Amino acid sequence: MNNRSKLVGALVLFLLLLVAWWMWTSRKVRSSESTNASSATTVESNVTNRPGASNPQPASASAPTPPLFDSKLAKMEAFMVAQNAKSLDFYGKVIDQHGDPVAGVKITAAVGRIVSLTESGGEKLYTETDSNGKFSFLGIRGSGVGYLLSKDGYSFSQRQPASSRPKDYVPDPDNPMVFKMWKLQGAEPMVKARIHA
Repeated sequence: MNNRSKLVGALVLFLLLLVAWWMWTSRKVRSSESTNASSATTVESNVTNRPGASNPQPASASAPTPPLFDSKLAKMEAFMVAQNAKSLDFYGKVIDQHGDPVAGVKITAAVGRIVSLTESGGEKLYTETDSNGKFSFLGIRGSGVGYLLSKDGYSFSQRQPASSRPKDYVPDPDNPMVFKMWKLQGAEPMVKARIHA
């Protein structure tokens, strides 16, 4: 069995275990809800069936406790709001392979936002580097951001660590994050060699 088959098998097993865990935990939540609902009904029926009772409402009936998943949902929504409110201010500088600043680079910032538990969204913002190769994005908020650089005659690798904003980044115009682009030099000359027999 090759490595690819092993990886696919492990991924399928992981997904099956994840689905089983989700079904087990959701069943536990549903059973605790039905237990809470039946106990609340029992309390109400016991109060109303007593002879000579004036039918007072129990304290638990006037203020039902929210189900467990409502609390988790509220926490997740609060987390999404907090993530979307993060400041993503950024200062950057673009240099070439020799360390020289590159002016006129088109910068695209893809700002991500969490729309719901199952949906994400965002927007794209654009700017260009100045004559010193510097650029900035200020006043933007979202859950994360990635950068794409483009200029004719240059190449940029998205695999650079600087292609997205690091979590511990502190915006500082005097200390911008550096992006490196490679100036394309054209075709390289062929190496000529003679073989003497």
